[in-house]
Amino acid sequence: MPDGLFTSCLRILQSLDPAGIGAASLKDCLKLQLQRSHQLTPLLEELIENHLPEIGNKNTSRICQSLKIPKKEILSALQLIRNLNPVPLEGMFETDVTYIIPDVIIKFTPAGHEITLNDGWVASYSMSDYYVRMMQSTTDESVKKYFQTKYTRCRLLFYNIERRRQTLYNLTDAICHYQHDYLKNQGPLFPMTLADIAKEIGVHPSTISRSIKNKYLQTSHMTLSFKDLFQRPFPKTGKKISKDSLKKELYHLIQSENTCHPYSDAKLTEILSSQFGRTFSRRLIQKYRTELHILNSYERCK
Repeated sequence: MPDGLFTSCLRILQSLDPAGIGAASLKDCLKLQLQRSHQLTPLLEELIENHLPEIGNKNTSRICQSLKIPKKEILSALQLIRNLNPVPLEGMFETDVTYIIPDVIIKFTPAGHEITLNDGWVASYSMSDYYVRMMQSTTDESVKKYFQTKYTRCRLLFYNIERRRQTLYNLTDAICHYQHDYLKNQGPLFPMTLADIAKEIGVHPSTISRSIKNKYLQTSHMTLSFKDLFQRPFPKTGKKISKDSLKKELYHLIQSENTCHPYSDAKLTEILSSQFGRTFSRRLIQKYRTELHILNSYERCK
């Protein structure tokens, strides 16, 4: 294909939606999007061409030192770059969808809660009366012994199936008492370990671990993995504080802050430590803020 024709075709491709397709590299993809919206400036082009690693690592100070430009101007440009889509065609084509079928369904009622094991789709199982009668009536000892062996194995299999169903029912009932507010009203998730539930229903923690593996629980407002309900409490504290409850309180605290004077990580640490009655480290609060995809106080300031 002549070079002129290739360039012409590429230009047509890059003019199509979504902006950024047909780019030869990530840098070109980002610049094409900015060009389409008439926002590409020399500063943005410089940042994309020479400072993408620092942008990815959020190393704003190093960028400022390198370009000798005020931090406020750099932050404004970085916000534009972060709003771009590095994969313009992502999600535009059909993909394989994995559907979750809950293993247990909980329904809350004024009297308490109802637990339903969602295994009605499993075909019913039973032993054939024909072969049972044959075992009982045969006079051939070898045949009788063969059938008795199979009969014993079947009875053991049926017993184990029912025992697993009962264990799943019992552990769900125990979890409902531990996490009642969370499952019913999306309240805080309390600390709960495998050992807690094992002790409650009288089995070994390994039994709980096997029973909840790859299993899901459905309530009226959410479907979640059994595994997500288990969280260890913070050590050396007399109160039941879980990571989930601390993250939720951190999120609500930042949502309700004065956007002109947002809380610093040190202030957030002070407030949460006082609120929960124990000392948290600033590094921990910063870590959870990052996991919640919340910017630091300087970047949140409006």
